Amino acid sequence: MVATFIAGVKLQAVDMVPRKLWTVTATSASSAIPASTEQVISNIGTSPSATYRAGRAYLLTARFRMSAGTASSDMRFQIRDTNVSGTVRMANASFRAQTTGEGYQALIEHFVANTGPSDITGRVLALTGTPGAGATLTVLASSTHNAYWSCIEMGSSDDYPEAIAL
Repeated sequence: MVATFIAGVKLQAVDMVPRKLWTVTATSASSAIPASTEQVISNIGTSPSATYRAGRAYLLTARFRMSAGTASSDMRFQIRDTNVSGTVRMANASFRAQTTGEGYQALIEHFVANTGPSDITGRVLALTGTPGAGATLTVLASSTHNAYWSCIEMGSSDDYPEAIAL
């Protein structure tokens, strides 16, 4: 859809509002990740294969509760292409998790962009976690406190200079 305004100015509908590209939602806990080991988070960590359009910026958001297992620790999170061996698109967002309580809330927001001249097709992104020494990391989720990871197309990559290139 194209809207035409006074003086012939045209604006494509894609530039008017954000568009959700994908969401991964979990209602049960992830497998525990062992101490000092980077792994894809089993319940929300793998995005669907998607097309990232040329010249567009995307907001990646993950929100979840986490548990440190038997030892309080800093938990590090990364966004990579495909799996733990993939190119890093966001490095080392860190949160402190304790061993007591019902889980510690984490919210990650990160911009990426396809700054190239053509669409990137079939891209899979991975959200990984690494617990500190002596701890394990579990991403908690239930039917009343789900965990999610989502991607929203925000607009032109020129408007998001903070975005990391895909």
